[in-house]
Amino acid sequence: MDKNQLQKTVEKIKKWALEVGELQLKLFRNAALDVSIKGGDVSDLVTEADYQSEQFWIEKLTEAFPTHSILAEESGMRMQPDSEYLWSLDPIDGTVNYAYGLPVFCTSIALKKGNKTLLGVVYAPYLRELYWATAESPAYCNDKEIRVSPPTPIERALLSTGLPYKRDAQFQKSLHHFIEVTTQARGVRRMGSAAYDLSCVAAGRLDGYWEFDLHPWDVDAGILLVERAGGQVSTTSHEGKISVVAAHPTLVTDLQRILD
Repeated sequence: MDKNQLQKTVEKIKKWALEVGELQLKLFRNAALDVSIKGGDVSDLVTEADYQSEQFWIEKLTEAFPTHSILAEESGMRMQPDSEYLWSLDPIDGTVNYAYGLPVFCTSIALKKGNKTLLGVVYAPYLRELYWATAESPAYCNDKEIRVSPPTPIERALLSTGLPYKRDAQFQKSLHHFIEVTTQARGVRRMGSAAYDLSCVAAGRLDGYWEFDLHPWDVDAGILLVERAGGQVSTTSHEGKISVVAAHPTLVTDLQRILD
């Protein structure tokens, strides 16, 4: 996919993100919204808007890119034999927020070729914030170029994180890290959407973000946004889960020192 094709592709994805956002807003704060528990964990919710949004994306992607594979949160992998390209899709990141009527939620989608992310789009429809970047472009929010915040000492940094759904050893470790970082940073937020957290780091609204036990569809688009906005993202993988530290490079070093 050359630069021209990549730009045409990201324009399609931006258009579809806006469309799926309108679908989500029609069901948002609707008393009739169907909400269920996923996987037996009362903290892990899924709504009819998740399913409808994912189906919207799959239909659009399958029609426009029939040879591409798709990895989606709710339906899993749709593998195309010998495909070079993979779409990584979270129809609604921040489902618990969405189900409760809180406005921090977004759709997140990235196109990957092997280990390289070619484009990423994150759209928060209630906030009307459309974040996007390609591997060949800067990062943008609503067509305005964005940059990570300048070098910031930990004691002046506003950060964000999340906690795992399962109340296991990793949850306890995450709580320990939350306390350690909170005692040193200016403030720590927990907004409930990894994709939106990363977008806010890219835009300089947050100085940094860290979280453990994430999935590719949570972070693929957001990682590209941070990198194309001049930030650094450090990742580690374990048993299919991803841990992320994202910020200006100097702050990544400070955060890793605390988390290690």
